[in-house]
Amino acid sequence: MIILQTLPAVAIGLFTRWFHRVGLIAGWAAGMVVGFWTLWTIPQVLVTADGPQTIREHFGGSAFKLSELGLDTTYTIYAGFVAVIVNLLVAAIVTAVVRRTGTPDGADATSHDDYVADRGDEDVRDLDLTPPAATATE
Repeated sequence: MIILQTLPAVAIGLFTRWFHRVGLIAGWAAGMVVGFWTLWTIPQVLVTADGPQTIREHFGGSAFKLSELGLDTTYTIYAGFVAVIVNLLVAAIVTAVVRRTGTPDGADATSHDDYVADRGDEDVRDLDLTPPAATATE
């Protein structure tokens, strides 16, 4: 769930410039809060001959009950998916609001040289690919 919350900021943020950095950070924070809340609501249940028994009240799995959202269903969904949907919604809404207020995107300080490395550049060196000497263990 935690790693999934980086998807909008890292993956989508790298491939499109539509999202504002403030929106991506707000989305990440909202996704983390919702993700931990969903995980917190999931008990660990052990099914015995006497019926189901709750072993642990919180953080018992990743199958979030949709009935926790007020839906009349017995279906469950991966808790991280709920959190990433909230993450994307918050990122999009905050991006729209921030752009509407005229907040600048910030300067992109990357240059062409940050993305390429060629043999002969002063910061490029060959890797030593020779295997380490075998030691005899007798």
